[in-house]
Amino acid sequence: MPTKRTKRMRSIKNPEIDPAEIYFLEHGTSEGGPPYKHLQFEFFMRCKNENGWRDIWKKEKNDILADWIKKNPCTRPAAFWWYDAKERRQQVSGARDDDYDDRGFCLAADGLPEYWQSHWKITDPPVFESTAGNLQRLGLLTATEKKYLASHPELLEPETITYDESE
Repeated sequence: MPTKRTKRMRSIKNPEIDPAEIYFLEHGTSEGGPPYKHLQFEFFMRCKNENGWRDIWKKEKNDILADWIKKNPCTRPAAFWWYDAKERRQQVSGARDDDYDDRGFCLAADGLPEYWQSHWKITDPPVFESTAGNLQRLGLLTATEKKYLASHPELLEPETITYDESE
């Protein structure tokens, strides 16, 4: 017996962004967010075409950033680090990855290097400036975030990268 199917259409001029897409741009993953199975093919295609996610970020970033900063002051969503960050968070101590610069500028969802050599696993883990420290150094904090940071100085503490045996 035939079934009636409705094709979901989006206006090119005013695309309706699915909450699962917003979650992906915020967190760098779809896991743990709203249901996304209906978007699985779109997610796959956008991952194959880097500009697919970049275009959505360009259109939606002001709203996403405003909402993110209200909920997570002194941090930024994954897409900020992927598309807008001018530089990665600075390493302040620990083992260095001499090959990192040869691989290019590739950031994970938190502004840290996505790839790292494993020679530091046990003895000398790398330590990076905090997210808040990076945003402060680059002059990217909002006035509200500056006030928040003044009452939360612990957010400026450097971050030690630890090795997880299960990864």
